[in-house]
Amino acid sequence: MSFKKTDPSIWKGRETDPSLGAQYWYQKVECVEPNQISNIPFKNENARFGLLGYACDEGVRRNLGRVGAVDGPVAIRQRLAKLANHLKTEVQIFDVGDVVCELGNMEEAQDQFAEQVSVLLQKGIPPI
Repeated sequence: MSFKKTDPSIWKGRETDPSLGAQYWYQKVECVEPNQISNIPFKNENARFGLLGYACDEGVRRNLGRVGAVDGPVAIRQRLAKLANHLKTEVQIFDVGDVVCELGNMEEAQDQFAEQVSVLLQKGIPPI
């Protein structure tokens, strides 16, 4: 099991007029690691959330299903990046990366995922 920071290039898109503000999600997202969040100034105490991925095929594999869930977190980010931003200006979106299951150790990956969710909640950031 390991933790992987999100590649910031996922959160890129076409150029827009800066005077119009953040028109797309890719312009709102800040890539950070959970331990860096305490160093980031919050714009509004009640207007933020964190994206946390769980990249694991092991549960599917154990149940003889069709693997591919491991690619889910990146695919979701790629789709979100292109969405129009209808969030208020003060809303902050933090991408805190993925917990990655290695060598089939799903139980350890789930423990690490729970730990990362706990870190976000302790910092007042609802995880998605």
